[in-house]
Amino acid sequence: SVAAGLDHSLALGECGAVWSWGAHGAPLGYETAAAQLTPRKLKLSTHTHVAVAAVATSDTHALAASREGHVYAWGCNRRGQLGLGGAVDETATARRVDALVNSRTDVIGVAAGA
Repeated sequence: SVAAGLDHSLALGECGAVWSWGAHGAPLGYETAAAQLTPRKLKLSTHTHVAVAAVATSDTHALAASREGHVYAWGCNRRGQLGLGGAVDETATARRVDALVNSRTDVIGVAAGA
């Protein structure tokens, strides 16, 4: 599947990998000062491969639901849209939403507003 924001896109592969491309910025899922003109594979965890089941993106942030039921979020968090609390305004690195892990909720899909 493919999800599109204002000036970036995400693609989800059959193997559960996520790629992004488009204008620079945190919604791409990695630090870059220039536009990413070709798809680049995202790394959602520093420890293990995370197989993704669903992706969504808005103009400023993106979400991924893993096959294990976890949610990963990156991009702008100025209004709390990442679910990470108020400690960060923005992150270009995908971060697991631990509040959902602690609630023992297995998420099966994600959506992101404009």
